[in-house]
Amino acid sequence: MAAQSSGGTNDVIALAAAATRDVQQSVRFLKANVVTYGIDPTRVAMEGFPAPVALALATGVAARPPYVGPLSDYAASVAAALLTGAFLTPALSTITLTTGEAPELLFQYAYDNATHVTASYAFQTCDALRAAGDAYYEAEQAGTGHTSSLVAGGPLWTSELGPFIWDQLRLGPRRPDTARVPAERHRMARVDRATVHGTRHRRHATVPCMPGGDIEFVLFDLGGVVIELGGIGALQELVGVASDAEVWDRWLASPWVREFESGRCSAREFAVGVVVEWGLALSPRRFLEAFRNWPIGPYPGARSLLADVQRSVPIGCLSNTNALHWEWQSVEWPILRMFDRTFLSFELGLVKPDREIFRVVADRIPADRAQVLYLDDVAANVDAARSFGFRSAQVRGIAGCRPVLVEAGLLSP
Repeated sequence: MAAQSSGGTNDVIALAAAATRDVQQSVRFLKANVVTYGIDPTRVAMEGFPAPVALALATGVAARPPYVGPLSDYAASVAAALLTGAFLTPALSTITLTTGEAPELLFQYAYDNATHVTASYAFQTCDALRAAGDAYYEAEQAGTGHTSSLVAGGPLWTSELGPFIWDQLRLGPRRPDTARVPAERHRMARVDRATVHGTRHRRHATVPCMPGGDIEFVLFDLGGVVIELGGIGALQELVGVASDAEVWDRWLASPWVREFESGRCSAREFAVGVVVEWGLALSPRRFLEAFRNWPIGPYPGARSLLADVQRSVPIGCLSNTNALHWEWQSVEWPILRMFDRTFLSFELGLVKPDREIFRVVADRIPADRAQVLYLDDVAANVDAARSFGFRSAQVRGIAGCRPVLVEAGLLSP
């Protein structure tokens, strides 16, 4: 999350930002002293009740602010945040929400008698965070009130808090008293709500899962799986290579491609580097103009397939891509906003098939590795994901995805 200028200093936002930085320092302090306190730094959650709730919310969505100091080696990010009676709706026009923030669970009464807003107004925060590619879940409580008890063992523990914490902190197999339909909490798309135990939450269908363990999350590659790619034919002609596979292997191994798709160089630096590396007979500007249009668009049937899978489990995408492509694709192709979690190489600073990118993604997915199904068209990526513990398959396009998803029990034959 980042503040934008709106014609003057907003004192409230400035004070909130300062308080948030204090809270983030406490997170850094914990991570710097994990041995002393016996803490797993990847399983830190934050709860706001009652007054600090806004700080927990702000910390969850402002996890990567610039910071230089004695604790700068430690990230202020948390694995999850639990909130009651807090929202960012009034400030949405003055802040920029980014993907990759901590999953958050917000409890809100149908009418808040302290802030005098409805749940629908508060939940505009959830919609904005989901539109930015973040995991934000709402639980609407019937009646009038302001905050709810978020204590362990309290009235919301079995139905809401326990399952959320268990999933987000990856605490192992679900306890019997918090068992629920996989993905019940995790779908982001706006759907009808049903009232259960006085709390409204999202309803999901269940389907059988493939033998060897339930699939609780499906992770898609984009290019070659959901999005059709072009451009490689023109590159083949330029370099005089007849084999598609040979060109792709060379492309994926290119140091300039890796630099650009991990966000470590500009588009111009990338174009100059590729033209020189490959000996292309065109200018960097011409190459960049052509490269921008390599992705053709979503495969036919992609939207319906994703929607069908999403009725059963949450879905995400993990793509080696770059800011040049994503800047316009994310606007022009609404299908890219369907994913519950979005992992982009240039934002993560990592690329496939490096093992580290799968570790980072696994830390942010609400499922154990063995319950993640990963689909990619590149064999090296599939092998890397499988070696990391994901259940993986090499596929090409929507036609290749469907039989794998049917076998996993996530689609009907």
